[in-house]
Amino acid sequence: DPHASQKDIDEAAKDINKAIDNVNNGQTDASKNKPVIPTTKTPVGDNSHLTDDEKGQVKDNVQKSNSNGKVTNVDD
Repeated sequence: DPHASQKDIDEAAKDINKAIDNVNNGQTDASKNKPVIPTTKTPVGDNSHLTDDEKGQVKDNVQKSNSNGKVTNVDD
């Protein structure tokens, strides 16, 4: 606004900085829900190259231990 006073600008800057702090310091879903390592271990033949069946078992075990999240991918 070309007609804004310095007070208006200072208040707007304060509001923007407060909003940025809330975003940067607010808790995300990830920070509220710490991951749990499954107690059930999945034996695999090669730790560097999991089969599709092994990946499915790992995914199921992790999902069961972390009910608040959603496991979408298990990679080698």
